[in-house]
Amino acid sequence: MSTDNFHVILVHGTFARGAKWTREGSALRTYLLHNLPGPVTFHEFDWSGWPSHIARHIAAMKLRSRLESIVAEAPNALHIIVAHSHGGMVALYALRDQELAAEIDSIIALSTPFLVLNNRYLNIVGKYGIGLVDRVLLATSFLGIWYFLVAHSAGSFLSYIMLSAVFLLVGGYSGYYYGQCTSWLRATLQLPNLGQTQLFVMRGPADEANALLLTMQFLQYMISSSWSRPGYVHLLVKAGIDSAKKLLDLSERSRIYRAFLRLCFVTLIVYPTLAVFHLVSPLPEWTDYLHPPVKTVFEPSAPLGPKFFFFVMAVVFLLGCIFLLLGAFFMSIVLGGTILLIFSWLVFVILMLPIAPELGLFSLSLDISVEPAPRGEYTIRQIYALGHSATYNDREALEAITMWLLRKSGKGVA
Repeated sequence: MSTDNFHVILVHGTFARGAKWTREGSALRTYLLHNLPGPVTFHEFDWSGWPSHIARHIAAMKLRSRLESIVAEAPNALHIIVAHSHGGMVALYALRDQELAAEIDSIIALSTPFLVLNNRYLNIVGKYGIGLVDRVLLATSFLGIWYFLVAHSAGSFLSYIMLSAVFLLVGGYSGYYYGQCTSWLRATLQLPNLGQTQLFVMRGPADEANALLLTMQFLQYMISSSWSRPGYVHLLVKAGIDSAKKLLDLSERSRIYRAFLRLCFVTLIVYPTLAVFHLVSPLPEWTDYLHPPVKTVFEPSAPLGPKFFFFVMAVVFLLGCIFLLLGAFFMSIVLGGTILLIFSWLVFVILMLPIAPELGLFSLSLDISVEPAPRGEYTIRQIYALGHSATYNDREALEAITMWLLRKSGKGVA
């Protein structure tokens, strides 16, 4: 394409609203004006600059409307986007519209950390863990409030029922909204399919963002090794579950065995719970409907010996059953990867704060990596620029941008 009319859209990065390099008189604008043939029209695009995926998504929608207006006003011009840092992600999100992307001749990304969404194949721990994370948090808060009410004998039986209903509703919908948020992030993190000569990536080895890129890639690997399949955690957990299934296989067991397991289940859930509550405070009056032997053992007037003996026996029985039935499963989680997973995830969330904090929270279900370039074949130029914010002032970078634009306009060397 041969044209002497350039329209350059400048998009700043995070925490850079009103960036000087996008303004008149900056080194980049001055160099392009003096070295490009024909008139050059600059368009400054200002967005919030907040380190958030939601902020960049909103900015991308506004940039798309702005680009449509610019292209409509000058359909025969050469349209170029020059974006720095996360401004490059804003530009790419705006070009998910394929018709609009076809009208943009080039995107020049300066020191842009590209957020790339990969497929995560969850192992057994991951599949069950994702569904239990919100429910565990909900159950913890529920038991805390429940314990407070029981310990202080506060509220009526109706208040307990209403409280339980509220938590059940919140628990049911929390999983639904988690899935909705995950689906929205999957859709909005998709990058456009650009041509090999359409995206020009420029970065320097002394870019301080490179250290963050390497650290986050390592943490994502640690999370994936524990959370995804295949892996040693997956194999250990699968072995534990297979062992538990064989032990609990009731299809070929006698009625006595099945009845015994049901009795154990009820005993392990009800009796230790009542014992723990009663060690702190007497049971409320509305517990009079409990089975008489249970109520008798936990009466305030009952001797401490029977209560303590009953509590110890129940706990010992509980620990024994857990060891026999679920020992392999929980040991594989604890020893195989949970500690490593939680530590890696927390560090990943902290490192994502200056990039996109909401993405860090969902990194267990979404495999999000920060890459030096998006997936595909593009032109990448490595320059010796000292610092993340030096690429738009560096002489080598300005010369490379100019030569790229000259080739796009048909005026440069092929």
